[in-house]
Amino acid sequence: HTPSITVAHEKFRAPHIYTIAVTAITILLWCIQPLISDIVGPSGIISLIPIVLLYGAGVLGKSDFESLPWNVVFLVAGGIALSLGVQQSHLLDAIIDALKMATDG
Repeated sequence: HTPSITVAHEKFRAPHIYTIAVTAITILLWCIQPLISDIVGPSGIISLIPIVLLYGAGVLGKSDFESLPWNVVFLVAGGIALSLGVQQSHLLDAIIDALKMATDG
């Protein structure tokens, strides 16, 4: 069952600007993460920034937290963990080498 989208007919206010700013900063940090990884660590740390800022400022509340689709959150987290494991174990390099050998003949 897909949840319906409610259209809000309210004026553009400070929480909207704040949310856009937090989102833009998060996206920018993800884009430059390889350059600042010594400071911020992995991209998962950057993902915590909007959570802390939006919940901390009261833009999002308890009902928002409770309505999160936790099955999707865990699926994404599992995918990220699997991706990091494949990269750090060099399994990805082995798969790439195997594919190159198979396609080069």
